[in-house]
This record gives sequence, C-alpha cells and structure tokens, in this order.
Amino acid sequence: MLNVAVQEMKTPRDFNGIKLYYSEIHALEAINNHKDANISMLAEHLAVTVGAVWQVAKKLKAKGLIEQYHPQNNRKDVCFCPTESGRVACEGHAQYH
Repeated sequence: MLNVAVQEMKTPRDFNGIKLYYSEIHALEAINNHKDANISMLAEHLAVTVGAVWQVAKKLKAKGLIEQYHPQNNRKDVCFCPTESGRVACEGHAQYH
C-alpha cells in the first residue's frame, strides 16, 4: 500500500488540463491560499526548506503558473501569486479532493 502512495507522488496528475506533480500542486495551492506570503512563510507552511520552495517555485514559474514580485517598499522579500492558469489548476485540485 505504501508503494502505491509513493508511486502516485512520482506521477504527474492532470488538474484541469495542467499536469503537475504532488509537490508542485501543493506548493501552488499554498501560494494561492496564503496571499503575500514570502518564501520563509511558504516553507514553514509546507514543512520544507526554503531551498525546496525555491526549486518548486522555479518550476511553477517556468510553467506559467505563478508570478514573482516584491511587496511594496520591500526589495528583500520575494512573494508569489498564481496566474489565471495557476488558479485553474488549484480549482482542479480542489475538485480532485
């Protein structure tokens, strides 16, 4: 049974026409649900390292699912927001559950 769960995490799943891996869809969902959360906040919420958040964010950005920005008057912190495609994938994930 554990092997099935592990294998499912390694296989991309279709969320409204967008194929994403387990880590990608859950990071995208965290970005969608936590507006103006910086990298550290997302890492804490997802219980992963800051480096892991950067890696998955880079993949999501390359797929056009998120955009990167700096909060107003703060050039140090980096935040992300979902694009329209990212929101569509999140809706597909919600329907999946």
